[in-house]
Amino acid sequence: MQKKTFFLLLFLNLLIINLFTQNSFNKDIYNFINESVFEIVLKKINSDSLKYEKPLPYNLIPFSVRNDDYLSIGTAFAVSQTTFMSAAHVFFLENESQFNNFYIRDKEGKVYEIDQIIKYSNLKDYILFTVKNLKVNKTLKVNYKFTISFYALVYLFLKQGCYLSHA
Repeated sequence: MQKKTFFLLLFLNLLIINLFTQNSFNKDIYNFINESVFEIVLKKINSDSLKYEKPLPYNLIPFSVRNDDYLSIGTAFAVSQTTFMSAAHVFFLENESQFNNFYIRDKEGKVYEIDQIIKYSNLKDYILFTVKNLKVNKTLKVNYKFTISFYALVYLFLKQGCYLSHA
């Protein structure tokens, strides 16, 4: 009997939490994010110089990935009308690659070529760049003054160890 009561209370608790969190995402915020966040993609290379013993099982790859002309590798955020920001590790510029041109794709599926890299730091893991023939109306606000929370400090202390702290 106690098990049934426990699971019933747990179920009701999860149901109540679900009801309160379901509609918490405003449509305006959703549209704003859709217009200021972009997908970083690479053009797929269709020619393969390798010969395989038997045909590859492409049917195991999802249909949308299999039939897309681009490979999705990350996200970029519009920080001004013409400038975008992303993580530097997405672009892997330190390594030689067969992929030379990077693109971004908007929510409608339009693809734009990345034009110039303005700033790049592998150490800080960020990249600022411009895109050919694209101006964005809605951009994310960049906060240049930041603080670190107590919980983040505890996490860093536990993850990195005592040798990085002054403790």
